[in-house]
Amino acid sequence: MTVSRKALLLFVVSCFSACADKPQNNNTNTTATPVQAIASPTSTPRVDRPQLSGVIKNVSIYPVPGQPSHAAVSLVVSLSNAGVATSASDFKLEVSSIKRSFSSGIDPVHVNGVVDMPGMASKTVDLGKEDLAIKARENSIGPGRPLDGILTFVIPNSSEKELAETRTSLTLMFKDKTGNSYQTARAIIGEKKQ
Repeated sequence: MTVSRKALLLFVVSCFSACADKPQNNNTNTTATPVQAIASPTSTPRVDRPQLSGVIKNVSIYPVPGQPSHAAVSLVVSLSNAGVATSASDFKLEVSSIKRSFSSGIDPVHVNGVVDMPGMASKTVDLGKEDLAIKARENSIGPGRPLDGILTFVIPNSSEKELAETRTSLTLMFKDKTGNSYQTARAIIGEKKQ
């Protein structure tokens, strides 16, 4: 009996010493951080607000039907977002040239009809259905879901020739649903894209 008590005692002592070398899991440690919550230097930070951007892809200039002293400018625009999904609104066109500028911006006009796609004579487009002001109000723009459309503006007392000769620049300004302001890079009329 003495041998078995000694064996049992050695067994219990060896269990305690073995357990002492292992980490304890008592589920009371509330300061432990899960591995997936630790950001690595190469991860991208979380964006908690919209981050819209816009690109003017093509510009088409033509006389306003019935009012040849005014120029209509149709822009093919692509809007994208790297943040929280939102809608876009309050589009304004800033026009600037050697002769004059419209710093307060020009509001878009709604145009109906099927015309040649601005910048692509072999493709037609229904301007009423592709009106970006309407599409951007009705559709959410989220990461990986860009929104393309056409905006048309009327520049009073202008012509395509005058706008090209004075190197007129066009900048589209717009806002997201929460009121943050954005603008595209300037597009200069008459300047070829690289």
